[in-house]
Amino acid sequence: GSERVLWDRVRLGPWPAGRKSMRRFLSSDAQAASKIGDTMGVWRGLLDRFGPAGDADAMMRADLWTYLSDDCLCKTDRASMAHGLEVRVPMLGDGVVDLVLPQPASLKTAAGLKAVLRSLAARSLPPEVWDRPKHGFSVPLRDYLRGAWRQRGAAWIDRVEDLAPFLNARAVRAQWRRTLNGRAEHRVTYTLLVLLAWLERWPVQP
Repeated sequence: GSERVLWDRVRLGPWPAGRKSMRRFLSSDAQAASKIGDTMGVWRGLLDRFGPAGDADAMMRADLWTYLSDDCLCKTDRASMAHGLEVRVPMLGDGVVDLVLPQPASLKTAAGLKAVLRSLAARSLPPEVWDRPKHGFSVPLRDYLRGAWRQRGAAWIDRVEDLAPFLNARAVRAQWRRTLNGRAEHRVTYTLLVLLAWLERWPVQP
């Protein structure tokens, strides 16, 4: 079905450039060297270890080893620790993980996403806590990039060739102009600025 089609797109590639694609910001040499077509290689390798292609349990386990641990949990840890908060221990304690991991995906999603968690929360918490739309930690990037961060961002953009010779400077500057005009994907611009900021401190060695 449609799930199989989606799986084949992930497995086979190549993937069309989306609004968050960074490919256009790389120089042609950097594109060739970065092996963009193998972006999903680690994730696909984990799937092969954890179960058959397209298996929901294998996909959940692969996400736990990659997207969750290297992205979501990492960012949550940094943001919470910066303010002296411990936000994930109750959900990721060894006892909880050991109990939940062996359970099949069908049980975890039988009544919708986070079915077990929602049913447990419903025992003690009001509906407005557990029965509401998903809400991420949004950062007002549009306002920051066009306001408080504008001057510093422009200084990094002016130094693209010096700081990041592997980038397509023309594409980076076009992205910055679109950002200032309110027509860009602001998270992409933020990613570029963070990279340039890092390279200013840790220059690429020739």
